[in-house]
Amino acid sequence: MSTVTRGGRGHSPAIAAFLSFLWPGLGQWYAGARRSGLVFALPVIVAAAVAVEEPPVEAAAPLLKEADPEFERLLAEEEEIERSTRDHHETPRFHMGDD
Repeated sequence: MSTVTRGGRGHSPAIAAFLSFLWPGLGQWYAGARRSGLVFALPVIVAAAVAVEEPPVEAAAPLLKEADPEFERLLAEEEEIERSTRDHHETPRFHMGDD
């Protein structure tokens, strides 16, 4: 199954669909519709370029920050409180009719 395009060459719709699956606009380009192929491909090219662009070195945040001693102390204190309450915690028992 093929269709005739302006150039007189037959193009397979299945190949055009597969090419469009690989990259938007590629199937239109293959079928001879160069302008609509470019219209479909251009936004994807721009989005890919923006996604790949690396941020400037001075704008990149460090992956690890220096530990705040006050925060570490509070965190250790909270973990100790949690550990002590877990060890001495009793499940409350509710009775019907208690207000």
